Amino acid sequence: MRSPGAVGLRLGVRVDRLPVQATLRFISPDGTPRAVVSGVDVNASLAADQVAGASGLLYWSPVFVGEALVLEIELPVGVDPEQVQVSVPQVSHLFRLPWLQTEIHTETDCYRDVSCDKGAERISRATALILFTDADGETGTCTGSLLADVDPATDIPYLLTAHHCVADQPKASSIESLWRYRARECDGPAETHLWVRGGADLMATVRSADSSLLRLRQPSPEGSAFARWSTALPLEGEPVLSIHHPHGKPQKLTKGRLKDYLHCEDAAYCGEDADPDGIHYLSVAWTAGVTKSGSSGAGLFLVSTGELIGVLSGGLSSCDTPEGADDYGWLGYWGHSSIIGGLDQQR
Repeated sequence: MRSPGAVGLRLGVRVDRLPVQATLRFISPDGTPRAVVSGVDVNASLAADQVAGASGLLYWSPVFVGEALVLEIELPVGVDPEQVQVSVPQVSHLFRLPWLQTEIHTETDCYRDVSCDKGAERISRATALILFTDADGETGTCTGSLLADVDPATDIPYLLTAHHCVADQPKASSIESLWRYRARECDGPAETHLWVRGGADLMATVRSADSSLLRLRQPSPEGSAFARWSTALPLEGEPVLSIHHPHGKPQKLTKGRLKDYLHCEDAAYCGEDADPDGIHYLSVAWTAGVTKSGSSGAGLFLVSTGELIGVLSGGLSSCDTPEGADDYGWLGYWGHSSIIGGLDQQR
């Protein structure tokens, strides 16, 4: 498969029939192996999408650098090739890949490098850049936070991000995440990042707080941190921070204070099932740094405890208006949901 001019490529594979014994190999045109996926995993991913009610399903391959890719399907002896019915009706043509890109935005002086603040190390290791592909083949980026579950004896890879980033199971199945994508030292070059592929399962999503909880199908990288969280309502004026990937860049840090509580109708993103009397969002004013496209889904953390209390939806902060407020979906609004053993239990 070739998409001339692509910096990166994903194949959208339609599966009508695929034996579980099959192996899908994604290979560079020069014969270099790139990734291997089992028929079991492909079928399981598509089955999860189907159970969620999706139609016109595609299995999205891992993201690869370059404009061409070979798909090879291997069957063990004794499996009839007639059982294989697959096609590739779509590709996602990527015009840039963040980790290959030099600075393309001139507004870099308003961002703050996370590596310049050693106190943010743990939260940095809980933060990931996520890539996802929608039904039209468009691939985008957001930010996510690795969330601790309520059992201290387990490390289940729950990833919290924005609803407008990942709102359905097919998008969750397409998830890939990059970890420790940050500068080696203050304002230095980015270090080698760690991939987690294989998609995720959508555990819960709340439009009226612009939040989605995913469970990665593969473990998070060794050395990752699981963010503590709280559903208690924070005090106005509390110092807060957020780590994120604006424009898919290496991690940046913003610091500020909680400005206000917002009802759903006061924010840009609101669901029809919103509680008219409930607090859905936390409004934050920054004193250092700003957010941007790609920052969506980043966690909001209390400086005092390091606990996650919200998920970035959007807002008005920018390099031109650094005083503009950003809105974070409040974790406490959907803390009553029966997920990860009950988010109403503080961890």
